Amino acid sequence: MQAKAIRAVLPVYRTTPVPILQREAALPPAEVILDAKLYKASVRIHRLDERHPLRKRLGDRPGPDSRLRRMARLVDGNAEYIDPLELPPWERLADWHKVLRRVGYAPGKAKEELALELTDRLGTLSKRDIVVYTDGSQTTDGSRTSAGAGWVGYQATRQIFRGSEPLGSQTEVFDAEAQAALQGLLEAVRSPTARMADNVHICLDNLAVAARLVAQSAGSSQTRFRAFSGLSCSWKQRERTSWTMPGRVYIWWCPGHAGIPGNEEADSLAKEACKQTPESHPRPTLAHLKRQSKAVAFQTFDRRWPSLCPRQYADLGIVPHPKPPELRLPRHLLGRLYASRSHHGDFAAYHERFAHKDALLDCSCGRRKTPVHFYFCKRGRKATPGHLR
Repeated sequence: MQAKAIRAVLPVYRTTPVPILQREAALPPAEVILDAKLYKASVRIHRLDERHPLRKRLGDRPGPDSRLRRMARLVDGNAEYIDPLELPPWERLADWHKVLRRVGYAPGKAKEELALELTDRLGTLSKRDIVVYTDGSQTTDGSRTSAGAGWVGYQATRQIFRGSEPLGSQTEVFDAEAQAALQGLLEAVRSPTARMADNVHICLDNLAVAARLVAQSAGSSQTRFRAFSGLSCSWKQRERTSWTMPGRVYIWWCPGHAGIPGNEEADSLAKEACKQTPESHPRPTLAHLKRQSKAVAFQTFDRRWPSLCPRQYADLGIVPHPKPPELRLPRHLLGRLYASRSHHGDFAAYHERFAHKDALLDCSCGRRKTPVHFYFCKRGRKATPGHLR
């Protein structure tokens, strides 16, 4: 059924091999897609409240090896658990537009204008205040990704601390940004000069993380955001001098790669941390599980491709792509491209192979039809629009 549906959509011949159809439509085999659905269902079970009937059935009690248990085991049992009732949906009252204004983001304004506003805002602060720039990063080396967090703190325009932390391959940029903000605030609280500071300003370039630091919600890195909230509350209880105000912790969105020195340094520290190996093995985060559930089907298809790949595609070095760029071509040109790649088209060798006795084996120009003849044929090139030749 999958092959029949793809043939109805793509301009291909009926005899085109199924692996070619799947590659050109960016659709992995049906069994691979179904396995990916099982993994996604396993992630959903892992997110359920511990009091949910499914979670109770999957507890430590011995039982038969059912399909439910096998499906649940697809996700690492050590993965991050999110308590869905810590902040239920009916208690999330923060208005999104108000949250954006609180972190200094204004929709519709250019990044350069927002960067200038942030610089002006920080320039009016008391010199006693601590300004912390944080950033998270993720690099890819082949099929392996690695995340890292970086932070740097200033007081009276002088750098008072800097740090970074590698977070391994099972952490996403969102989680790295949250970890960087947490560690940056922790160092600010522990700083010897914190007793002379009124406020702490956390500046980060991830809008989703900045908004969640201001308005708590359920999601990935729940323990990090919970710890950040606790540290923010403890700032007022710190040891301070008699002339220092209790102050508070402010969160500001900082435009990335906008020439702000603190942000650039934090970004550099985070990228360096990506190259390092974490001392422990961080647990897979919920954001990582979600990304894996979306990518697992295509990753499996990519691994299987060498055994499925037809010879003509192997010769051309064509591999699976989640969004084949050639799909932007006009349909009649796309059909010619598919026929030329697969050798399943109006070609002499194709007609001879399937014994099409009434087929024309020669082009009107007098030459034998081959998969690449349409490109070199003078008559065909004249009929092709100039910008597509």
